[in-house]
Amino acid sequence: MGEEHEIVAHEDIYAANGMKLFAKGARINRSQYDRLNLHKLRVPLDLVLSTERPVDAAQLANEANKLLASDSATARLADRTGDPLGFRHGLGALALPRPLAFRLTVMHEKRLALFQYSLRTALATFALAIRLGLSNRDKHDLLLVALCHDLGEMHTVPALLAPGHRITPQERRYIHVHPITSYVVLRDLPGLSTGTLRCAWRKSWKAWCAVLTCNG
Repeated sequence: MGEEHEIVAHEDIYAANGMKLFAKGARINRSQYDRLNLHKLRVPLDLVLSTERPVDAAQLANEANKLLASDSATARLADRTGDPLGFRHGLGALALPRPLAFRLTVMHEKRLALFQYSLRTALATFALAIRLGLSNRDKHDLLLVALCHDLGEMHTVPALLAPGHRITPQERRYIHVHPITSYVVLRDLPGLSTGTLRCAWRKSWKAWCAVLTCNG
């Protein structure tokens, strides 16, 4: 993505041994990314990068508008909540930490189908939260974790997910483990509530049980 959009370090990047590798504001392209991968970093790379025009709450609400306009089933689900504007307003009120905005931007640019699936999941989750009469705080947490529950899939080898590929039992473990990766990603982000992390942990626990089952 660094060859198509400007990706910069929003803080200095250091190796684990304290050596400064790049200064704040440095543009990171493929060559520099490969160089960084040669080092163990003090802070994971995804936590120190940002991009031009990152996905933010306003764009999430706009993407929801486009999805509702193009998908009648999704629009009907929004209407059945009794608060058809609530989903969009909820997305528009999300406070996205910069590393999370960066990951959602990569998903939007490189895995649009996954991004749209995450929006649909967020809507279904929001509908259930309304049906259960949950608080605004809980609805906020559930919207956020629903949007991010498949971030770990961004770390799955693309060939395993290619259309027509028949997944072997050995490969299935790598498919099952992606919710655990999602939880690890969210756990390291600043500003996320305990409720959000608890939801992510429950999904990762179910995934871990599936991995153990695959291992026999």
